[in-house]
Amino acid sequence: MAARIPLRAVRAAARALGRQSRHPETDLPDAVRDRLDALRGDLSLASDLLRDYAAGRYRKIPYWAVTALAAFALYIASPIDLIPDFIPGIGHIDDVAVLVFALRLLRKELDAYRAWRDREAGIIDVAAS
Repeated sequence: MAARIPLRAVRAAARALGRQSRHPETDLPDAVRDRLDALRGDLSLASDLLRDYAAGRYRKIPYWAVTALAAFALYIASPIDLIPDFIPGIGHIDDVAVLVFALRLLRKELDAYRAWRDREAGIIDVAAS
């Protein structure tokens, strides 16, 4: 029998992801800005996935993926890091590394969730047709 994740922990992780995705950037090259926009979109999608999972609307995700999302969100929200955030210039490197790792690990699950969400909303993917 698989262990269950407490609903409070899933909701806290979803809230933490939502807060972390709102960092304005200025004076960046277009390629960097585009990549940051894609990361922000993925963070928002991951946050929505956790909310829908916690609400019981979306359950087509493996347990390991929910655990990875919750662990990622808790690491980002935690004041204890591998590299302390208060160190200028390098304090957020570990957070970004964990973010990129988590999103790459969960790419297939995020894409499946996006397709489900679009179907539920009645949005048709023209590229897939």
